[in-house]
Amino acid sequence: MSAAEASPAEEREAEVASPTPVEAPALGIAAVADGTAPSSAGSRAAIDTMPAALRALERQLAECVATLEQSHVQLSQSRPDSKLPSSVSQTTRNIMAKRALAQLDELSATLGGTRAELVRLREGASALRDEYAGLERERAAALHTAERVLAEGSALAQLSDASQAEASRRAEQSTRELSEKLHAASAEAKLLNQLNHKLLAESDAARAARDAAEARAASAEAAAHASADAAGGESGLRARDRALLARLAAENAVFVAQLKRARADVCALQERLASAEHGRERQLSAALAEQRDELQATLLADWGTSAQLERALAAERMRRERTELEAREEARLLGERVHGLEAELRDSEARRSDAERALAVALEEVGLVNAGIRKELHSAARADAQARSARERLAELETRDAAHAAKLAALREAEREAHNGREVAESRGVQLAEQLAGVLERERTGRRVAERLREEAAREHSRTLELEAQAEDMRAQLGAVEHERALLSAQLSAMLVLPLRPPLGPFNPAVVDRPSEVTLGPAMPQRVPGSDARERGKPFVLNGTSILPEPLPL
Repeated sequence: MSAAEASPAEEREAEVASPTPVEAPALGIAAVADGTAPSSAGSRAAIDTMPAALRALERQLAECVATLEQSHVQLSQSRPDSKLPSSVSQTTRNIMAKRALAQLDELSATLGGTRAELVRLREGASALRDEYAGLERERAAALHTAERVLAEGSALAQLSDASQAEASRRAEQSTRELSEKLHAASAEAKLLNQLNHKLLAESDAARAARDAAEARAASAEAAAHASADAAGGESGLRARDRALLARLAAENAVFVAQLKRARADVCALQERLASAEHGRERQLSAALAEQRDELQATLLADWGTSAQLERALAAERMRRERTELEAREEARLLGERVHGLEAELRDSEARRSDAERALAVALEEVGLVNAGIRKELHSAARADAQARSARERLAELETRDAAHAAKLAALREAEREAHNGREVAESRGVQLAEQLAGVLERERTGRRVAERLREEAAREHSRTLELEAQAEDMRAQLGAVEHERALLSAQLSAMLVLPLRPPLGPFNPAVVDRPSEVTLGPAMPQRVPGSDARERGKPFVLNGTSILPEPLPL
Protein backbone atom coordinates (compact mmCIF):
# COMPACT_ATOMS: atom_id res chain seq x y z
CA MET A 1 0.00 0.00 0.00
CA SER A 2 1.42 3.40 -0.98
CA ALA A 3 1.61 6.48 1.22
CA ALA A 4 -1.00 8.30 -0.90
CA GLU A 5 -3.47 5.47 -0.33
CA ALA A 6 -2.62 5.04 3.35
CA SER A 7 -3.01 8.69 4.37
CA PRO A 8 -6.75 9.07 3.45
CA ALA A 9 -7.55 5.83 5.27
CA GLU A 10 -5.64 6.99 8.36
CA GLU A 11 -7.38 10.37 8.21
CA ARG A 12 -10.78 8.68 7.90
CA GLU A 13 -9.97 6.43 10.88
CA ALA A 14 -8.90 9.51 12.87
CA GLU A 15 -12.13 11.28 11.89
CA VAL A 16 -14.19 8.27 12.94
CA ALA A 17 -12.25 7.94 16.21
CA SER A 18 -12.67 11.63 17.13
CA PRO A 19 -16.29 12.86 17.10
CA THR A 20 -17.04 16.04 15.19
CA PRO A 21 -18.83 19.02 16.79
CA VAL A 22 -22.00 17.92 15.05
CA GLU A 23 -21.74 14.44 16.53
CA ALA A 24 -21.10 15.70 20.08
CA PRO A 25 -24.77 16.57 20.96
CA ALA A 26 -26.04 13.29 19.55
CA LEU A 27 -23.31 11.39 21.45
CA GLY A 28 -24.45 13.23 24.56
CA ILE A 29 -28.01 12.03 23.83
CA ALA A 30 -26.76 8.48 23.41
CA ALA A 31 -24.82 8.78 26.71
CA VAL A 32 -27.97 10.04 28.49
CA ALA A 33 -30.04 7.26 26.89
CA ASP A 34 -27.48 4.63 27.99
CA GLY A 35 -27.48 5.97 31.56
CA THR A 36 -23.83 7.18 31.43
CA ALA A 37 -24.73 10.86 31.70
CA PRO A 38 -24.17 12.52 35.07
CA SER A 39 -27.69 13.85 35.64
CA SER A 40 -31.09 14.53 34.07
CA ALA A 41 -29.99 18.12 33.31
CA GLY A 42 -27.49 16.76 30.75
CA SER A 43 -30.26 14.68 29.18
CA ARG A 44 -32.50 17.72 28.84
CA ALA A 45 -29.64 19.80 27.38
CA ALA A 46 -28.83 17.01 24.88
CA ILE A 47 -32.49 16.78 23.84
CA ASP A 48 -32.62 20.57 23.43
CA THR A 49 -29.57 20.48 21.09
CA MET A 50 -31.06 17.82 18.80
CA PRO A 51 -32.52 20.25 16.16
CA ALA A 52 -29.07 21.80 15.58
CA ALA A 53 -27.55 18.33 15.19
CA LEU A 54 -30.26 17.37 12.69
CA ARG A 55 -29.66 20.54 10.66
CA ALA A 56 -25.93 19.79 10.61
CA LEU A 57 -26.67 16.24 9.41
CA GLU A 58 -28.82 17.66 6.59
CA ARG A 59 -26.01 20.02 5.57
CA GLN A 60 -23.55 17.10 5.49
CA LEU A 61 -26.00 15.08 3.37
CA ALA A 62 -26.36 17.98 0.91
CA GLU A 63 -22.55 18.29 0.68
CA CYS A 64 -22.27 14.53 0.02
CA VAL A 65 -24.87 14.74 -2.77
CA ALA A 66 -23.11 17.75 -4.35
CA THR A 67 -19.71 16.02 -4.19
CA LEU A 68 -21.06 12.83 -5.77
CA GLU A 69 -22.83 14.77 -8.54
CA GLN A 70 -19.63 16.70 -9.25
CA SER A 71 -17.67 13.43 -9.42
CA HIS A 72 -20.27 11.98 -11.79
CA VAL A 73 -20.05 15.06 -14.05
CA GLN A 74 -16.23 14.90 -14.07
CA LEU A 75 -16.34 11.22 -14.94
CA SER A 76 -18.86 11.79 -17.73
CA GLN A 77 -16.70 14.62 -19.12
CA SER A 78 -13.47 12.56 -19.00
CA ARG A 79 -14.52 9.76 -21.37
CA PRO A 80 -11.58 7.72 -22.64
CA ASP A 81 -12.53 7.95 -26.34
CA SER A 82 -13.07 11.73 -26.44
CA LYS A 83 -9.43 12.55 -27.36
CA LEU A 84 -8.58 9.59 -29.53
CA PRO A 85 -7.06 10.23 -32.95
CA SER A 86 -8.96 9.38 -36.09
CA SER A 87 -6.67 6.46 -36.92
CA VAL A 88 -8.04 4.28 -34.09
CA SER A 89 -10.11 1.39 -35.36
CA GLN A 90 -13.85 1.23 -34.71
CA THR A 91 -13.48 -2.01 -32.73
CA THR A 92 -11.06 -0.35 -30.31
CA ARG A 93 -13.38 2.65 -30.04
CA ASN A 94 -16.35 0.39 -29.31
CA ILE A 95 -14.43 -1.59 -26.70
CA MET A 96 -13.22 1.58 -24.99
CA ALA A 97 -16.70 3.10 -25.20
CA LYS A 98 -18.25 -0.05 -23.68
CA ARG A 99 -15.65 -0.03 -20.93
CA ALA A 100 -16.27 3.66 -20.20
CA LEU A 101 -20.05 3.11 -20.26
CA ALA A 102 -19.66 0.16 -17.88
CA GLN A 103 -17.62 2.32 -15.51
CA LEU A 104 -20.17 5.12 -15.84
CA ASP A 105 -23.03 2.69 -15.15
CA GLU A 106 -21.21 1.27 -12.14
CA LEU A 107 -20.50 4.71 -10.73
CA SER A 108 -24.06 5.81 -11.55
CA ALA A 109 -25.36 2.77 -9.67
CA THR A 110 -23.07 3.62 -6.76
CA LEU A 111 -24.25 7.23 -6.89
CA GLY A 112 -27.88 6.08 -7.05
CA GLY A 113 -27.38 3.78 -4.08
CA THR A 114 -25.68 6.57 -2.16
CA ARG A 115 -28.50 8.96 -3.05
CA ALA A 116 -31.08 6.39 -1.96
CA GLU A 117 -29.21 5.93 1.29
CA LEU A 118 -29.00 9.71 1.75
CA VAL A 119 -32.74 10.00 1.04
CA ARG A 120 -33.38 7.25 3.59
CA LEU A 121 -31.18 9.07 6.10
CA ARG A 122 -33.03 12.33 5.38
CA GLU A 123 -36.36 10.54 5.88
CA GLY A 124 -34.99 9.04 9.09
CA ALA A 125 -33.91 12.51 10.21
CA SER A 126 -37.39 13.88 9.39
CA ALA A 127 -39.01 11.03 11.30
CA LEU A 128 -36.60 11.65 14.15
CA ARG A 129 -37.51 15.35 14.08
CA ASP A 130 -41.21 14.47 14.17
CA GLU A 131 -40.61 12.07 17.04
CA TYR A 132 -38.58 14.75 18.79
CA ALA A 133 -41.44 17.24 18.34
CA GLY A 134 -43.91 14.64 19.66
CA LEU A 135 -41.59 13.95 22.57
CA GLU A 136 -41.36 17.67 23.26
CA ARG A 137 -45.16 17.94 23.23
CA GLU A 138 -45.47 14.90 25.47
CA ARG A 139 -42.80 16.29 27.77
CA ALA A 140 -44.62 19.64 27.93
CA ALA A 141 -47.89 17.79 28.62
CA ALA A 142 -46.15 15.69 31.26
CA LEU A 143 -44.69 18.81 32.88
CA HIS A 144 -48.10 20.49 32.79
CA THR A 145 -49.68 17.36 34.26
CA ALA A 146 -46.96 17.17 36.91
CA GLU A 147 -47.48 20.83 37.81
CA ARG A 148 -51.25 20.31 37.94
CA VAL A 149 -50.77 17.19 40.06
CA LEU A 150 -48.42 19.08 42.36
CA ALA A 151 -50.94 21.93 42.64
CA GLU A 152 -53.76 19.47 43.31
CA GLY A 153 -51.55 17.63 45.82
CA SER A 154 -50.73 20.92 47.53
CA ALA A 155 -54.42 21.85 47.58
CA LEU A 156 -55.30 18.41 48.92
CA ALA A 157 -52.56 18.69 51.54
CA GLN A 158 -53.84 22.13 52.54
CA LEU A 159 -57.40 20.79 52.62
CA SER A 160 -56.23 17.84 54.71
CA ASP A 161 -54.40 20.18 57.07
CA ALA A 162 -57.48 22.42 57.24
CA SER A 163 -59.75 19.43 57.90
CA GLN A 164 -57.39 18.16 60.57
CA ALA A 165 -57.25 21.64 62.13
CA GLU A 166 -61.08 21.88 61.97
CA ALA A 167 -61.40 18.42 63.52
CA SER A 168 -58.92 19.37 66.23
CA ARG A 169 -60.78 22.65 66.81
CA ARG A 170 -64.12 20.84 66.98
CA ALA A 171 -62.67 18.23 69.34
CA GLU A 172 -61.20 20.94 71.55
CA GLN A 173 -64.50 22.87 71.48
CA SER A 174 -66.48 19.72 72.31
CA THR A 175 -64.01 18.87 75.07
CA ARG A 176 -64.27 22.43 76.36
CA GLU A 177 -68.10 22.31 76.30
CA LEU A 178 -68.07 18.92 78.02
CA SER A 179 -65.65 20.23 80.63
CA GLU A 180 -67.90 23.28 81.15
CA LYS A 181 -70.93 21.02 81.46
CA LEU A 182 -69.01 18.82 83.88
CA HIS A 183 -68.05 21.91 85.88
CA ALA A 184 -71.67 23.06 85.85
CA ALA A 185 -72.85 19.59 86.90
CA SER A 186 -70.24 19.51 89.66
CA ALA A 187 -71.40 22.97 90.79
CA GLU A 188 -75.02 21.78 90.81
CA ALA A 189 -73.94 18.68 92.73
CA LYS A 190 -72.17 20.93 95.21
CA LEU A 191 -75.32 23.07 95.54
CA LEU A 192 -77.41 19.94 96.03
CA ASN A 193 -74.97 18.73 98.67
CA GLN A 194 -75.16 22.10 100.41
CA LEU A 195 -78.96 22.00 100.21
CA ASN A 196 -78.92 18.48 101.55
CA HIS A 197 -76.67 19.54 104.39
CA LYS A 198 -78.99 22.47 105.04
CA LEU A 199 -82.01 20.20 105.01
CA LEU A 200 -80.20 17.82 107.30
CA ALA A 201 -79.40 20.74 109.57
CA GLU A 202 -83.05 21.83 109.44
CA SER A 203 -84.16 18.26 110.18
CA ASP A 204 -81.77 18.23 113.16
CA ALA A 205 -83.26 21.50 114.37
CA ALA A 206 -86.76 20.11 113.89
CA ARG A 207 -85.73 16.98 115.78
CA ALA A 208 -84.36 19.15 118.60
CA ALA A 209 -87.57 21.19 118.59
CA ARG A 210 -89.57 17.98 118.65
CA ASP A 211 -87.51 16.70 121.55
CA ALA A 212 -88.03 20.00 123.28
CA ALA A 213 -91.72 19.78 122.51
CA GLU A 214 -91.79 16.25 123.82
CA ALA A 215 -89.89 17.41 126.87
CA ARG A 216 -92.32 20.24 127.29
CA ALA A 217 -95.18 17.82 126.72
CA ALA A 218 -93.66 15.50 129.25
CA SER A 219 -93.17 18.42 131.62
CA ALA A 220 -96.71 19.50 130.85
CA GLU A 221 -97.98 16.04 131.56
CA ALA A 222 -95.88 15.96 134.64
CA ALA A 223 -97.23 19.36 135.54
CA ALA A 224 -100.72 18.13 134.73
CA HIS A 225 -100.15 15.07 136.83
CA ALA A 226 -98.72 17.31 139.45
CA SER A 227 -101.64 19.65 139.06
CA ALA A 228 -103.99 16.74 139.18
CA ASP A 229 -102.19 15.47 142.16
CA ALA A 230 -102.22 18.95 143.61
CA ALA A 231 -105.87 19.36 142.73
CA GLY A 232 -106.59 16.05 144.11
CA GLY A 233 -104.43 16.97 147.03
CA GLU A 234 -105.66 20.44 147.47
CA SER A 235 -109.08 19.92 145.66
CA GLY A 236 -109.55 23.31 144.51
CA LEU A 237 -107.48 24.72 141.68
CA ARG A 238 -108.30 27.92 140.37
CA ALA A 239 -109.87 28.31 136.90
CA ARG A 240 -106.98 30.44 135.67
CA ASP A 241 -104.49 27.69 136.14
CA ARG A 242 -106.71 25.17 134.38
CA ALA A 243 -107.11 27.49 131.40
CA LEU A 244 -103.33 27.96 131.22
CA LEU A 245 -102.78 24.27 131.22
CA ALA A 246 -105.41 23.77 128.52
CA ARG A 247 -103.78 26.46 126.35
CA LEU A 248 -100.37 24.90 126.83
CA ALA A 249 -101.76 21.51 125.81
CA ALA A 250 -103.35 23.01 122.68
CA GLU A 251 -100.09 24.77 121.71
CA ASN A 252 -98.24 21.54 122.30
CA ALA A 253 -100.65 19.70 119.97
CA VAL A 254 -100.25 22.42 117.27
CA PHE A 255 -96.49 22.28 117.57
CA VAL A 256 -96.55 18.50 117.19
CA ALA A 257 -98.74 18.84 114.08
CA GLN A 258 -96.35 21.45 112.61
CA LEU A 259 -93.42 19.19 113.40
CA LYS A 260 -95.08 16.31 111.55
CA ARG A 261 -95.78 18.53 108.55
CA ALA A 262 -92.16 19.73 108.54
CA ARG A 263 -90.96 16.14 108.60
CA ALA A 264 -93.24 15.28 105.66
CA ASP A 265 -91.99 18.36 103.74
CA VAL A 266 -88.36 17.38 104.39
CA CYS A 267 -89.01 13.84 103.11
CA ALA A 268 -90.78 15.17 99.99
CA LEU A 269 -87.97 17.68 99.39
CA GLN A 270 -85.37 14.94 99.77
CA GLU A 271 -87.28 12.78 97.28
CA ARG A 272 -87.53 15.72 94.81
CA LEU A 273 -83.85 16.46 95.21
CA ALA A 274 -82.94 12.80 94.62
CA SER A 275 -85.20 12.57 91.54
CA ALA A 276 -83.86 15.90 90.19
CA GLU A 277 -80.29 14.75 90.78
CA HIS A 278 -80.97 11.44 89.02
CA GLY A 279 -82.63 13.30 86.12
CA ARG A 280 -79.72 15.71 85.74
CA GLU A 281 -77.29 12.80 85.88
CA ARG A 282 -79.24 11.00 83.14
CA GLN A 283 -79.41 14.15 80.97
CA LEU A 284 -75.71 14.78 81.49
CA SER A 285 -74.86 11.16 80.60
CA ALA A 286 -77.07 11.33 77.49
CA ALA A 287 -75.55 14.66 76.41
CA LEU A 288 -72.04 13.34 76.99
CA ALA A 289 -72.81 10.16 75.01
CA GLU A 290 -74.35 12.22 72.17
CA GLN A 291 -71.37 14.59 72.07
CA ARG A 292 -68.98 11.62 72.16
CA ASP A 293 -70.80 9.94 69.24
CA GLU A 294 -70.82 13.17 67.22
CA LEU A 295 -67.10 13.71 67.91
CA GLN A 296 -66.29 10.12 66.97
CA ALA A 297 -68.33 10.42 63.74
CA THR A 298 -66.60 13.72 62.89
CA LEU A 299 -63.16 12.24 63.59
CA LEU A 300 -63.96 9.14 61.52
CA ALA A 301 -65.19 11.32 58.63
CA ASP A 302 -62.08 13.49 58.85
CA TRP A 303 -59.86 10.41 59.00
CA GLY A 304 -61.62 8.91 55.95
CA THR A 305 -61.26 12.18 54.02
CA SER A 306 -57.60 12.41 54.99
CA ALA A 307 -56.97 8.77 53.96
CA GLN A 308 -58.78 9.35 50.64
CA LEU A 309 -56.73 12.49 50.03
CA GLU A 310 -53.53 10.62 50.87
CA ARG A 311 -54.48 7.80 48.48
CA ALA A 312 -55.27 10.30 45.72
CA LEU A 313 -51.97 12.08 46.35
CA ALA A 314 -50.07 8.75 46.28
CA ALA A 315 -51.83 7.81 43.01
CA GLU A 316 -50.89 11.17 41.48
CA ARG A 317 -47.28 10.73 42.62
CA MET A 318 -47.17 7.22 41.12
CA ARG A 319 -48.64 8.51 37.87
CA ARG A 320 -46.10 11.35 37.77
CA GLU A 321 -43.23 8.91 38.43
CA ARG A 322 -44.59 6.61 35.72
CA THR A 323 -44.79 9.56 33.30
CA GLU A 324 -41.20 10.54 34.14
CA LEU A 325 -40.05 6.93 33.61
CA GLU A 326 -41.84 6.79 30.25
CA ALA A 327 -40.30 10.11 29.20
CA ARG A 328 -36.84 8.89 30.28
CA GLU A 329 -37.35 5.62 28.36
CA GLU A 330 -38.47 7.52 25.25
CA ALA A 331 -35.42 9.78 25.58
CA ARG A 332 -33.19 6.69 25.80
CA LEU A 333 -34.82 5.11 22.72
CA LEU A 334 -34.51 8.41 20.87
CA GLY A 335 -30.82 8.59 21.78
CA GLU A 336 -30.32 5.04 20.52
CA ARG A 337 -32.01 5.94 17.21
CA VAL A 338 -29.86 9.06 16.89
CA HIS A 339 -26.75 6.97 17.61
CA GLY A 340 -27.83 4.45 14.92
CA LEU A 341 -28.43 7.24 12.40
CA GLU A 342 -25.00 8.68 13.19
CA ALA A 343 -23.43 5.26 12.65
CA GLU A 344 -25.27 4.94 9.32
CA LEU A 345 -24.11 8.43 8.35
CA ARG A 346 -20.51 7.54 9.20
CA ASP A 347 -20.82 4.34 7.16
CA SER A 348 -22.26 6.36 4.27
CA GLU A 349 -19.38 8.84 4.48
CA ALA A 350 -16.90 5.96 4.56
CA ARG A 351 -18.55 4.39 1.50
CA ARG A 352 -18.57 7.79 -0.22
CA SER A 353 -14.86 8.27 0.47
CA ASP A 354 -14.21 4.72 -0.79
CA ALA A 355 -16.22 5.50 -3.93
CA GLU A 356 -14.28 8.74 -4.45
CA ARG A 357 -10.96 6.94 -4.05
CA ALA A 358 -12.15 4.19 -6.40
CA LEU A 359 -13.24 6.88 -8.88
CA ALA A 360 -9.83 8.57 -8.67
CA VAL A 361 -8.08 5.23 -9.13
CA ALA A 362 -10.37 4.40 -12.07
CA LEU A 363 -9.70 7.78 -13.68
CA GLU A 364 -5.97 7.31 -13.18
CA GLU A 365 -6.14 3.83 -14.66
CA VAL A 366 -8.22 5.10 -17.58
CA GLY A 367 -5.58 7.79 -18.14
CA LEU A 368 -2.84 5.16 -18.10
CA VAL A 369 -4.81 3.00 -20.53
CA ASN A 370 -5.41 6.04 -22.76
CA ALA A 371 -1.69 6.86 -22.66
CA GLY A 372 -0.84 3.29 -23.66
CA ILE A 373 -3.44 3.37 -26.42
CA ARG A 374 -2.12 6.72 -27.65
CA LYS A 375 1.39 5.26 -27.76
CA GLU A 376 0.10 2.28 -29.70
CA LEU A 377 -1.80 4.63 -32.02
CA HIS A 378 1.34 6.69 -32.63
CA SER A 379 3.21 3.49 -33.40
CA ALA A 380 0.37 2.45 -35.72
CA ALA A 381 0.50 5.85 -37.42
CA ARG A 382 4.23 5.51 -37.96
CA ALA A 383 3.63 1.99 -39.28
CA ASP A 384 0.94 3.35 -41.62
CA ALA A 385 3.33 6.01 -42.92
CA GLN A 386 6.02 3.42 -43.43
CA ALA A 387 3.47 1.19 -45.18
CA ARG A 388 2.45 4.01 -47.51
CA SER A 389 6.08 4.74 -48.41
CA ALA A 390 6.65 1.03 -48.92
CA ARG A 391 3.64 0.81 -51.23
CA GLU A 392 4.93 3.74 -53.26
CA ARG A 393 8.38 2.11 -53.47
CA LEU A 394 6.80 -1.20 -54.49
CA ALA A 395 4.79 0.54 -57.21
CA GLU A 396 8.02 2.01 -58.58
CA LEU A 397 9.69 -1.39 -58.38
CA GLU A 398 6.76 -3.02 -60.20
CA THR A 399 6.89 -0.47 -63.02
CA ARG A 400 10.70 -0.81 -63.21
CA ASP A 401 11.05 -4.57 -63.38
CA ALA A 402 8.30 -7.16 -63.78
CA ALA A 403 10.76 -9.94 -63.06
CA HIS A 404 10.54 -9.28 -59.41
CA ALA A 405 6.81 -10.22 -59.23
CA ALA A 406 7.55 -13.38 -57.30
CA LYS A 407 9.68 -11.42 -54.88
CA LEU A 408 6.92 -8.84 -54.55
CA ALA A 409 4.36 -11.59 -53.99
CA ALA A 410 6.59 -12.89 -51.23
CA LEU A 411 6.82 -9.38 -49.84
CA ARG A 412 3.02 -9.03 -50.00
CA GLU A 413 2.74 -12.35 -48.20
CA ALA A 414 5.11 -11.02 -45.56
CA GLU A 415 3.07 -7.83 -45.45
CA ARG A 416 -0.14 -9.81 -44.96
CA GLU A 417 1.55 -11.85 -42.27
CA ALA A 418 2.70 -8.64 -40.62
CA HIS A 419 -0.82 -7.24 -40.95
CA ASN A 420 -2.24 -10.41 -39.45
CA GLY A 421 0.33 -10.21 -36.69
CA ARG A 422 -0.62 -6.61 -36.02
CA GLU A 423 -4.31 -7.49 -35.89
CA VAL A 424 -3.46 -10.35 -33.57
CA ALA A 425 -1.45 -7.87 -31.52
CA GLU A 426 -4.42 -5.47 -31.50
CA SER A 427 -6.80 -8.24 -30.45
CA ARG A 428 -4.28 -9.30 -27.86
CA GLY A 429 -4.07 -5.68 -26.73
CA VAL A 430 -7.87 -5.65 -26.39
CA GLN A 431 -7.69 -8.88 -24.40
CA LEU A 432 -4.93 -7.38 -22.28
CA ALA A 433 -7.06 -4.26 -21.77
CA GLU A 434 -10.00 -6.43 -20.73
CA GLN A 435 -7.73 -8.41 -18.43
CA LEU A 436 -6.43 -5.08 -17.13
CA ALA A 437 -10.02 -3.96 -16.48
CA GLY A 438 -10.64 -7.22 -14.62
CA VAL A 439 -7.44 -6.72 -12.66
CA LEU A 440 -8.50 -3.16 -11.82
CA GLU A 441 -11.89 -4.40 -10.72
CA ARG A 442 -10.21 -6.98 -8.53
CA GLU A 443 -7.92 -4.28 -7.20
CA ARG A 444 -10.87 -2.04 -6.34
CA THR A 445 -12.55 -4.97 -4.66
CA GLY A 446 -9.35 -5.91 -2.85
CA ARG A 447 -8.69 -2.39 -1.51
CA ARG A 448 -11.71 -2.61 0.78
CA VAL A 449 -10.00 -5.26 2.91
CA ALA A 450 -6.41 -4.96 4.13
CA GLU A 451 -5.52 -8.59 3.63
CA ARG A 452 -6.92 -8.55 0.09
CA LEU A 453 -4.89 -5.41 -0.54
CA ARG A 454 -1.64 -7.15 0.33
CA GLU A 455 -2.60 -10.22 -1.71
CA GLU A 456 -3.51 -8.08 -4.72
CA ALA A 457 -0.23 -6.19 -4.37
CA ALA A 458 1.64 -9.50 -4.36
CA ARG A 459 -0.33 -10.62 -7.43
CA GLU A 460 0.42 -7.35 -9.20
CA HIS A 461 4.10 -7.71 -8.37
CA SER A 462 4.21 -11.26 -9.73
CA ARG A 463 2.22 -10.17 -12.79
CA THR A 464 4.69 -7.32 -13.32
CA LEU A 465 7.53 -9.80 -13.17
CA GLU A 466 5.74 -12.00 -15.71
CA LEU A 467 5.17 -8.98 -17.96
CA GLU A 468 8.85 -8.08 -17.68
CA ALA A 469 9.74 -11.66 -18.56
CA GLN A 470 7.34 -11.47 -21.51
CA ALA A 471 8.88 -8.12 -22.46
CA GLU A 472 12.31 -9.76 -22.45
CA ASP A 473 10.92 -12.53 -24.65
CA MET A 474 9.36 -9.97 -26.98
CA ARG A 475 12.65 -8.03 -27.07
CA ALA A 476 14.42 -11.25 -28.03
CA GLN A 477 11.80 -11.86 -30.71
CA LEU A 478 12.22 -8.24 -31.83
CA GLY A 479 15.96 -8.84 -32.17
CA ALA A 480 15.25 -11.91 -34.27
CA VAL A 481 12.86 -9.89 -36.42
CA GLU A 482 15.48 -7.17 -36.82
CA HIS A 483 17.99 -9.79 -37.86
CA GLU A 484 15.53 -11.24 -40.40
CA ARG A 485 14.74 -7.72 -41.62
CA ALA A 486 18.44 -7.02 -42.11
CA LEU A 487 18.83 -10.26 -44.06
CA LEU A 488 15.79 -9.45 -46.21
CA SER A 489 17.05 -5.93 -46.79
CA ALA A 490 20.42 -7.25 -47.88
CA GLN A 491 18.81 -9.78 -50.21
CA LEU A 492 16.45 -7.19 -51.64
CA SER A 493 19.29 -4.73 -52.12
CA ALA A 494 21.30 -7.38 -53.89
CA MET A 495 18.38 -8.19 -56.17
CA LEU A 496 17.40 -4.59 -56.87
CA VAL A 497 20.88 -3.22 -57.64
CA LEU A 498 20.92 -1.91 -61.25
CA PRO A 499 24.14 -1.36 -63.19
CA LEU A 500 23.18 2.10 -64.50
CA ARG A 501 21.41 3.46 -61.40
CA PRO A 502 22.70 4.16 -57.94
CA PRO A 503 21.35 1.96 -55.18
CA LEU A 504 18.03 3.09 -53.84
CA GLY A 505 18.96 2.38 -50.26
CA PRO A 506 18.10 -0.45 -47.94
CA PHE A 507 14.59 -1.76 -48.25
CA ASN A 508 12.72 -2.04 -44.96
CA PRO A 509 9.88 -4.59 -45.07
CA ALA A 510 8.06 -3.28 -42.00
CA VAL A 511 4.66 -4.16 -40.65
CA VAL A 512 2.15 -3.62 -43.44
CA ASP A 513 -1.44 -2.89 -42.44
CA ARG A 514 -3.18 -3.85 -45.69
CA PRO A 515 -2.16 -5.17 -49.14
CA SER A 516 -1.96 -1.61 -50.47
CA GLU A 517 0.31 -0.42 -47.61
CA VAL A 518 4.08 -1.02 -47.30
CA THR A 519 6.28 0.35 -44.50
CA LEU A 520 9.78 1.67 -45.17
CA GLY A 521 11.90 3.13 -42.44
CA PRO A 522 14.14 2.33 -39.56
CA ALA A 523 11.34 1.57 -37.07
CA MET A 524 10.25 -2.05 -36.91
CA PRO A 525 7.19 -3.23 -34.98
CA GLN A 526 7.37 -5.82 -32.30
CA ARG A 527 7.21 -9.39 -33.47
CA VAL A 528 4.02 -11.04 -32.31
CA PRO A 529 3.91 -14.77 -31.68
CA GLY A 530 1.84 -16.52 -34.33
CA SER A 531 2.52 -13.91 -37.06
CA ASP A 532 5.19 -16.02 -38.76
CA ALA A 533 4.00 -18.39 -41.44
CA ARG A 534 5.83 -21.22 -39.70
CA GLU A 535 4.00 -20.44 -36.40
CA ARG A 536 0.61 -19.64 -37.94
CA GLY A 537 -2.11 -21.84 -36.51
CA LYS A 538 0.01 -22.79 -33.48
CA PRO A 539 -1.11 -21.66 -30.00
CA PHE A 540 1.14 -19.35 -28.03
CA VAL A 541 1.21 -18.59 -24.30
CA LEU A 542 0.78 -15.06 -22.91
CA ASN A 543 0.26 -14.27 -19.20
CA GLY A 544 -0.14 -17.95 -18.49
CA THR A 545 -3.00 -18.25 -21.07
CA SER A 546 -2.82 -20.41 -24.19
CA ILE A 547 -4.19 -18.43 -27.18
CA LEU A 548 -4.96 -19.91 -30.60
CA PRO A 549 -4.92 -17.16 -33.26
CA GLU A 550 -7.77 -17.16 -35.71
CA PRO A 551 -7.05 -16.83 -39.45
CA LEU A 552 -7.91 -13.40 -40.77
CA PRO A 553 -9.32 -12.73 -44.26
CA LEU A 554 -6.86 -11.42 -46.81
